[in-house]
Amino acid sequence: EGTGGFTEFFKGRVVMPYTGSFAEFKKVLRHELIHVFTLEKINAVMKEHKKTRAPYSPLWFTEGIAEAWSRPEDDQARMVMTDLVVNNILVSVPDLYRISGSFMMYKEGESFIRFLSETYGSDRLLQLFENWWRGETFEELVQLVYQKDLKKLGEEWEFSLKQRFYPQVAQREFPDRKAKKLSSGGLSVEPTPVTLSEGNDRGPTEGGRNELI
Repeated sequence: EGTGGFTEFFKGRVVMPYTGSFAEFKKVLRHELIHVFTLEKINAVMKEHKKTRAPYSPLWFTEGIAEAWSRPEDDQARMVMTDLVVNNILVSVPDLYRISGSFMMYKEGESFIRFLSETYGSDRLLQLFENWWRGETFEELVQLVYQKDLKKLGEEWEFSLKQRFYPQVAQREFPDRKAKKLSSGGLSVEPTPVTLSEGNDRGPTEGGRNELI
């Protein structure tokens, strides 16, 4: 009860109830058919390259791509993501396994897939499937196609969400994204004089003090 439909990965069958709402039926049908498409695509690619062991696809990716490809982002998805970001309870991409199978996993997975499409182009997702035979793990596939690991991509996604839902962040950058780190290791509890180079050296400030950071 409450299950909108499911796809049997081993037998390739789609099971769906019809509750009387044709609009809801069509929405769920599209979601399940995306599962069928991705499964068939992976099987075809593995068979073409004579590979027998396909990298495991995380559930958040499987469900996220089915949500993102089956329909445009709706008000419910925006509401859920706004709540997660504003209340600082968003689960980072490397930790999505902790909420596997939950409703939040669906929405976060969908949001992350949309971010990848909008930022790097929808063709990259297709390249992911075309190169499925080339990696031992899903993480290797992502690194191969995006030239970045999942952790880095996840951090970019989280920042984009903050820009979207925090108006004051929209036109700004976080220091760890743009600033240059001048220290190296350890902990300094005293001010350290820094000489600015390339014509920007302002020398001692008023009162004979060096500029400190």
